[in-house]
Amino acid sequence: MGEIVNPRRILAVSLAQDEELLRKFITDLTGTAPEPGSPLAGETVKFDMTTKYYKAVIPVWLDTIATTSEWVATFLEPEAQEVLRAVGGFMVVFPVPSKGGSTAELRELLEQMKRLMDLGFGDQSWDGVGLAVGVGGDADEGDVEGLCNHVCGWALEYIHVGNNVSSEDEDGFKAGMSRVHEALQANDWEQAVDPSEANSDDSFQDFELPKAPGTDLDMSKLDSQELDFGVHGDIMQELKKAILSTQGDDDAPVGPRADDSAVVEGEASKGNVHSHADLDADEIAKLEGMMRRLKAARDAGAEMSDAKRRQMAADAVAEIMRDL
Repeated sequence: MGEIVNPRRILAVSLAQDEELLRKFITDLTGTAPEPGSPLAGETVKFDMTTKYYKAVIPVWLDTIATTSEWVATFLEPEAQEVLRAVGGFMVVFPVPSKGGSTAELRELLEQMKRLMDLGFGDQSWDGVGLAVGVGGDADEGDVEGLCNHVCGWALEYIHVGNNVSSEDEDGFKAGMSRVHEALQANDWEQAVDPSEANSDDSFQDFELPKAPGTDLDMSKLDSQELDFGVHGDIMQELKKAILSTQGDDDAPVGPRADDSAVVEGEASKGNVHSHADLDADEIAKLEGMMRRLKAARDAGAEMSDAKRRQMAADAVAEIMRDL
């Protein structure tokens, strides 16, 4: 029995209103409870998976969805592709509607998840496992399964779990939580990268999706927690100086390097540094784009060696400094 050292991840999501349902499901599935009292979005739990063929500790990334279409849109951004490539299993968890209740919200959720599977994972010829997990409820089982099959087709397998769900169906096949385990265990969790260059950092918490169009970027809050995207200190200091110089920060010396400073130095010599209040929508959008590029570079280097990752970070920062 071999051990998979750096396995692909599971991404498990629910609507924000069903956060506690997702929390209980993940606890029951993995035997590991997420951090109590903290939001699930961005959390990671470990799933110890052992079969007669392999053993692996699978990181399970958790997220909650406020607006389904916007959430899916962020995962279809180019910056999110590296995250999707690291995912080997996707699960959307939802409560089974009450008998006679409306299925409109569930239909919309499933339609958007199908969109993600087609345009996000499908764009990469994904070979992972996709599950739509309905929890509890007293609706007719065939109705919910029929809705999922109609909307999602082969993209997601519907599985009903709950206290009253048998571990086998009438034909002797596994059902309920037993089927969830079986489907996940049958998946290939090996990453398609050289293990010597694989990144063992399995946390989902550091990953930040691109902001939805129209959102504001508070430049006054760009502290070390938000700027240090895994970039080593000396490189990051140069970037911070360049960004702060665009805001007229008196405490941040404007000391651009000779080889990267043509634009910044020219503007500084003319006194064209701006406070946050003076930034217009185009300038804010430009800065947001730069931050996304840096995050994309960080995520793209996740599977590289430390030396290659540092070089990629240095190149990305130099390019952003030139734009600034």
